[in-house]
Amino acid sequence: MKINYLFFAATLLFFSACENKPPAEKEEPATIYDCEVSKAQLLEIDTLVATMQAISAWGETESLDSISELNEVITAELTELLSCAAVEQLNLTDAFENLGYTQTRDGHIRNFNWYANNGGTWYEMRSIYQYYPNPHEAKTTEVDYFAGANKFYRLKTEKPMYLGFGFDRTCSTCGADYALLFSFQADTLNIQNVMSLESRLGNLLKFEFDTTSQTLHYAVVIDDMNQDWAADFTKYKFSELNIKLDNEHEGWQPEPGADVVVDSLVFDGKGFGEE
Repeated sequence: MKINYLFFAATLLFFSACENKPPAEKEEPATIYDCEVSKAQLLEIDTLVATMQAISAWGETESLDSISELNEVITAELTELLSCAAVEQLNLTDAFENLGYTQTRDGHIRNFNWYANNGGTWYEMRSIYQYYPNPHEAKTTEVDYFAGANKFYRLKTEKPMYLGFGFDRTCSTCGADYALLFSFQADTLNIQNVMSLESRLGNLLKFEFDTTSQTLHYAVVIDDMNQDWAADFTKYKFSELNIKLDNEHEGWQPEPGADVVVDSLVFDGKGFGEE
C-alpha cells in the first residue's frame, strides 16, 4: 500500500496549528443598563432616615435645621439612585425598616415614602415614585400631597393603569384614606385622586377594591371630620348594616345608632364613577 506522504504531512501541520492556537477570549455579556445601583446603597438611605427621625422635633432651632437638611439629603440621594433602571433587578420586599416601600406586581411603579419628622399631630410625609414608561428606562417624580401608595391593583385596561391605596395621619385622632389612579402619558406618570375619605381613626369601616367587578367599595361613619362631605349621601344606621370589620378594629365597632355612608365607585376603563 502506498502512502501519500504529502497529504500526511499536511494533515499533521493542520492539527499542530489547531493545538497551538490560543483559546478565544470570552466576550463579556452585554448589559442593558448604563448605571449601577445596589441594595446596600438603598439600605444606607434607610439608615439615614432613621438618623433623621431620631432627632427631637421639639428641640432647638439647630435640631429643626438638621431635620430639614437631612430630609433634603435623603430626597436628593434617593432620587439619584432611583434614576437608575437597574433598581428593577433588586428584590426590595421587606428590605427597609424606616422607608415605606411598595411596588406594582409588574414592577412598572415603585413608591418610596418616609415620615419627615415634622413634630405635631399631623404627619408630614415625603414620597418618591420610580416608574418605567419604557422597558429598562427609569424616571422619578416627587409627590408631597399624598403619603404614597401602600397597595396597588392592576386595572383591566389595554395600556397599564393602576389603583393605589394610601393613608395620611392628619391629627392625633384622625386620618385620611385615599385611592389614587395611576396612568402613563408619554414619559409622564399621571396621579389622579379618585377618593379621599377623612374620618376619626377607626370610623372607616370599609375601603376595598373588587378586582372582578372593578369596583371600589367604601363605608364610613359620619363624624365631625366628614359631615359636610356626607350631607348629600343616603345614611344608614350601623345596626342596619352587615359589615364585617377588618382586624384593625380589634373588636371595636360604632354605636348601633351611628350614621354610616355606604357607596361604591366603578371603573369604566378610563376613570371611576357612581354605579
